[in-house]
Amino acid sequence: MAIIIVLVSEIDILMEEIYNLFTYRCYYIDKGVQVMSTRQNLQRGVELIGLLAACWFAVYANNGTSGVCVHLFYFPIILAARFWGWRGGAAVGLLGAISLGPWMQQNIHLNLDQTTFNWTIRIFFFIGFGAFTGMLFAILKNSRNHILLQNAELEQKNEEIINQKNDMEQQRNEIEKTKDQIKQFGTEIIKVLAQAIETRDPFTNGHSQRVAELAYIIGDRMGLSERELLSLKWSALAHDIGKINIPEHILNKEGRLTEIEYETIKKHTEHGKRVLSGIQYAENVIDGNGYRDGLTGELNALQTRIIGVCDVWDALTSNRAYRKAMTDEEAMTIMIAGRDVHFDAEVLDILLDFVKEQGVD
Repeated sequence: MAIIIVLVSEIDILMEEIYNLFTYRCYYIDKGVQVMSTRQNLQRGVELIGLLAACWFAVYANNGTSGVCVHLFYFPIILAARFWGWRGGAAVGLLGAISLGPWMQQNIHLNLDQTTFNWTIRIFFFIGFGAFTGMLFAILKNSRNHILLQNAELEQKNEEIINQKNDMEQQRNEIEKTKDQIKQFGTEIIKVLAQAIETRDPFTNGHSQRVAELAYIIGDRMGLSERELLSLKWSALAHDIGKINIPEHILNKEGRLTEIEYETIKKHTEHGKRVLSGIQYAENVIDGNGYRDGLTGELNALQTRIIGVCDVWDALTSNRAYRKAMTDEEAMTIMIAGRDVHFDAEVLDILLDFVKEQGVD
């Protein structure tokens, strides 16, 4: 049975292609399924009647029902079964068999009539053949319609998925844009705060910005992520913000600080911690002699080590109230002497490589 259905399926496809070459398509689409219109039914009915007439004349011209042209009637029967199912196949089979009934001789040249048995058997056979073929086509048509419906549903779902994907992509782009704006806004706020502090000390004007830029370069070369680099930049910009509570006469004092003044200025990191409790602050060195609670070794964050090196470098190479700026070579000599003691070796080496790339003055 399965083999017959497959064969009928192939015949069906071939017939559809042949028929469409010579006829005008009059079907319409309903939920992805081809549905025959009244116009198409009438058109095909007229064509099949004409085809039955052509087959009848072919049998007559071929000397009656004893010739092979009788088998031409299977073609309109199969077409009717394809178009209208088992009823159509049986009806056209009946019409074809009746047209070949007692009115058509078995041998025209010999004037030999058909026996009643012959044309009666032909009627039942044509009707049975048409009905059976129609049922096979009905099974196939239902399968095809089911597949077309599933295909239409899948296409609709696929379109919905594509639309959802586009909406999600648009939302993600908007979120990324908003995140970038927030990052930029946060950076600008911290810049403004740092600049406000530096106005109290003209010798450190631009210090925090330079430290942040240098720290970002070193962090990038060390393979920090975008989020870590942003945190590093913000921390570097804010690392001196605690100086807001340091008296100006101490910040701008020319000459050496007294012990009390030195202790006062060391507290600016604690002031900064209170002002920006949500941002990591950085102002100590590896051997624990910095200001941040005397933490030592691995307990110091990488950000602290990077900013510590950059902070000292900019301080050495910038003018201060108590001295002029050092040359790059002088600053390098001092910092190399503190390598692995006051300064992280890896961070310092990256800094020195970058300075050499820029050209030592």
